Amino acid sequence: MRIEVLFMHNDKSLISFALISTTYNESQRDQLDMLVPFVLSYIKGLGTVKEGDNVSISDAKNYMSNEFGMDILSNVIEMIFKRLCKDDYGYLTRTNGCFQLTAKQIDTNDFEQRRQHIKLSQQIVLREFYDFLDKKEIEYSKSDAEEALILYLCSYGKQVIKEELPDFDTGDVWIYRVGDFVQNIFNSNKSVFDYIQDIAKGGMLSSVLFQKVEPNNRSKFENTEIYYDTPLLMYILGYSGTEMKNAVLEMTKLLQKNNATICYFSHNKYELEGILNAYITVYNRGRLSSSHNFDYFIANGIEPDKVIEYIALLDKNLLLLGLHEKQTPEDNYENAIDWKAFDAYLAEKMHYTKENRRKNDVDSLAAIYRLRKAKYYTNYENCEALFVATNSSLVYHSQQYFKNGEKQYGIPAIVDDTFLTALVWIKALDTSNELPTLKIISDALASQSVSASFWDSFVKKVEEYEAYNNITTDEAAALRFDIYTKRNVYDVTDGDIEKVTHENLKKILDRNDRQKHYELYEEIEAQKSINSENETKISTTTNKLIKEISSKHMNDKFALWKIIFYIGKHWLFLLSGILVIFVLFITWLSDLPVINGYSGISILTMFLTKLFDKYLSSKTTWITKRIYYCSLRLLDKKLLAVDLSERDSVRECLLKKYVY
Repeated sequence: MRIEVLFMHNDKSLISFALISTTYNESQRDQLDMLVPFVLSYIKGLGTVKEGDNVSISDAKNYMSNEFGMDILSNVIEMIFKRLCKDDYGYLTRTNGCFQLTAKQIDTNDFEQRRQHIKLSQQIVLREFYDFLDKKEIEYSKSDAEEALILYLCSYGKQVIKEELPDFDTGDVWIYRVGDFVQNIFNSNKSVFDYIQDIAKGGMLSSVLFQKVEPNNRSKFENTEIYYDTPLLMYILGYSGTEMKNAVLEMTKLLQKNNATICYFSHNKYELEGILNAYITVYNRGRLSSSHNFDYFIANGIEPDKVIEYIALLDKNLLLLGLHEKQTPEDNYENAIDWKAFDAYLAEKMHYTKENRRKNDVDSLAAIYRLRKAKYYTNYENCEALFVATNSSLVYHSQQYFKNGEKQYGIPAIVDDTFLTALVWIKALDTSNELPTLKIISDALASQSVSASFWDSFVKKVEEYEAYNNITTDEAAALRFDIYTKRNVYDVTDGDIEKVTHENLKKILDRNDRQKHYELYEEIEAQKSINSENETKISTTTNKLIKEISSKHMNDKFALWKIIFYIGKHWLFLLSGILVIFVLFITWLSDLPVINGYSGISILTMFLTKLFDKYLSSKTTWITKRIYYCSLRLLDKKLLAVDLSERDSVRECLLKKYVY
């Protein structure tokens, strides 16, 4: 069943997105169940009503628009009212085509509490955004800041936003600032980021659940090929950073898990090769400062040899990731689409810096229509071919151009990566919760890029100031090549080339130095923290070992003392036991029969006497020997005064007299 809901471009829609995110449950039967809590909020808000009072479809429609930013068709409200009449709910009855209240009480406390919490969270996010801008010393109006934040977050549900959103240009100053803010919040404030994530998830869910095409969240893709555009190829290969790679890689894995085949056209691969070769050219010419496509390469000091290796391994690396190269099919059927007219339309609506990029986009869309053989589909899962682009302007204008020629509710030939992320995430909601977060961070980083036209003008301004000696050669080089410049140029100039003054250039240089020192300080502090943790672990382990050794020693000592204590406490009892045993032993000996005239006691006495005599004999022999050797030494000392010739005879005489 197709339920179409559109959302206003305002803060109330953000609240609705967050509510949808926190209430979505795969056990719910369909999209109507998602909307029931919102309609119940309307009925509960009627105030003093009683059983049998009428409820109005038109009033409910207006309430949904005013309170939740939802534009819902009257027939959808009527379907929800009919569901509320069923036994599962039982809040309404229908008589003569009118809906009346029943006596059953409506409990919306949980929904309203979450709604109030989300409202409060929204204010907290806005205050955090203001504080972020203040800390960066950016001049702004609160209305502009709030509008930018709403625009940025609404873009996650742009498929169901009623009004046409402004082009989501990554070179826009405010989009840059919001992206910078989101990344900062992700790293510093989890609770605030969780609210931003709820809005993004709700927008993504709504894009799939409430669009014109009925979703089929349970089915997998059948013989469907998903074609990536050139930026997505760069992302998945890691040429734009780890965060963007992780987001596209996770989406790719989930698509493949749902039986989709991931492909790319040859002309997109050639375009990527051209981008990599361009980096080598500007690197060798020493003109990296004029390049706006290679921030990641520049920041990481990627040299031409490494890029040459990337180009050589391009086919292999893409295949390892499960991506298959395809040629564009020949136009072998009657084609009613005027592709030259479409090319002219894109040239008018969009601002391509290079014509070959526009040509590649036109060729990609033409190839998708040819692969579909001019058929129209009502389900993404079996539409045969689908082109995925990161450029939301291209997606919007392409869909608008072909809308008149497509059958009602037909699947477009092109979607953006946000929508595809939402589609595949819902299919794997029970197994993957990381994809939305990865997508949000990826978008935040992607939005933090300076527009090509502004950067070219900025570099020319820097060269002019250098030529007039207003800034030194070193300062000019720092402004052109320092990666921090692109982080600060928008904050200082508001994206206005007229504000690139000598004073502001000095501010940018000053900010660059401060950020370098700050990041170095953070790195040092992080290392200190690691060292401190290691020291703590070592200390803890050492103390544990000492305690274990002490405990073992104490246990041994304790065991000995327990024995001594036991003996000391029970000595009389033990002595008595020993005496009793001795008496019993003597009695036993007395009872033994006489052997050869000797009784048992006599034999024991003789045995003990013999042992004692042997012991004394050994001691006597030892004592005698000791006396003998001592006497010899004493005699030798006394004989020193006797003549040497007489010494032996005198010695023998003395031994006979005193020793022998």
